Amino acid sequence: MSSIPLEDELIETDREPTDMYRKKRKKLVLIVEDNEDMRFYLKDNLKAQHQVIEAANGKEGWDKVKSQMPDLVVSDMMMPEMNGLELAKK
Repeated sequence: MSSIPLEDELIETDREPTDMYRKKRKKLVLIVEDNEDMRFYLKDNLKAQHQVIEAANGKEGWDKVKSQMPDLVVSDMMMPEMNGLELAKK
C-alpha cells in the first residue's frame, strides 16, 4: 500500500502513486530552445496551465528528459550540441 499526497492529506491506495498523482498535477513540459527570448515567450504562455522546465540546447534537454521525465518536450530543430531531430530520436 502506498500514500499519495492530495490537497494536504494522504490517501491510501493499492495503485502505484504515479497513476493517480499524474492525473492531479500539472503536466510537466520541457522547452528545449537555444534562443532565450523564444524560450521565455513559450514558458510565459505555458506556465499558467503547465509546470515548465527549460533547456538551452539539445544535450541539456536530453539530460533533463532523463532526470525529470517530462510529459511533453517542445524542441527547436536547429540548436548547438544536439539538434531537435537527434533529441527526438533519443
